[in-house]
Amino acid sequence: MAFTLPNHAPIGSLLKGDKKPRKQARAVKDDSHRKFVSGLPCIVSGVEGRTQVAHVRFASAEYGKPITGGSMKADDVWVLPLSVEMHDEQHRAGDELAWWISKGIEDPLRLCLRLYSVSGDEISARKLIGTVERR
Repeated sequence: MAFTLPNHAPIGSLLKGDKKPRKQARAVKDDSHRKFVSGLPCIVSGVEGRTQVAHVRFASAEYGKPITGGSMKADDVWVLPLSVEMHDEQHRAGDELAWWISKGIEDPLRLCLRLYSVSGDEISARKLIGTVERR
């Protein structure tokens, strides 16, 4: 499945000297993907039934993902299923990437893309989640 992200404001576009800041592109919303992810087991603990859709908020130039959080919403591509407890812990983490790594997930953005590529296919999604080494 080919995947492209919408254009985002280029790095430095809001720096002093630009006459007019560029508007941030609206976040990609995908209700069916969010609903699909909410029915999967927690990617960290494997817990079923109390899962929430958790947006990964940190930025990555490698994946073309801008930083999000607060009033800036993340694209629904960048979501993983987390239990209520893990989701709360993720939001309290000072360094989100370090939090993911501490849970055994070295590249959460890659997992997001892989999960999005199988959206709607529960068997493939559960296999993907089953490959995550839990700590």
